[in-house]
Amino acid sequence: MYIQGLEEYDGLGMAGVTHMHSELEAELFEQLNKRFCGTKFFARTNVKFHDAGDNGRIPDVAVFSKKTKNKKDGVKYQNPVLTIEITHNKRNDEDSAQSIMEVFEAYPSMTESYIFNYHSKKWIRFERLDDGRIDQKETSKSKLFGFFMNTLVKEVID
Repeated sequence: MYIQGLEEYDGLGMAGVTHMHSELEAELFEQLNKRFCGTKFFARTNVKFHDAGDNGRIPDVAVFSKKTKNKKDGVKYQNPVLTIEITHNKRNDEDSAQSIMEVFEAYPSMTESYIFNYHSKKWIRFERLDDGRIDQKETSKSKLFGFFMNTLVKEVID
């Protein structure tokens, strides 16, 4: 299945990915796909968003709609609806916020995005409002999915 403007990427392209970061990424991927089994969404890791930023962006976890659309050439593609960035310090939070804004700008299908800082255990939600603005709030509650994202990683961080 082709995902418009995206490709699988072998590696995140960033130095210093910690063991905890890797565990959280794997847990989010597994838990999201368990919850989405039989629904209209699926989660992926290691996907590069080519249309976002100068060199593209690679979120830690991306969620896509299973609903496909046909391009003029007949190729089916799927749209990203949510991303999650896992961080551990303020500088990473700021870099991730910039990446998130670039993905929102490049992909109108994006509804929500999160930064999860595992040292502070804080979740920041970025949400596309009806008027197109992006709202930022400290919460793990997903309006798109109707559950708290922090429940997905409780076993890893507690």
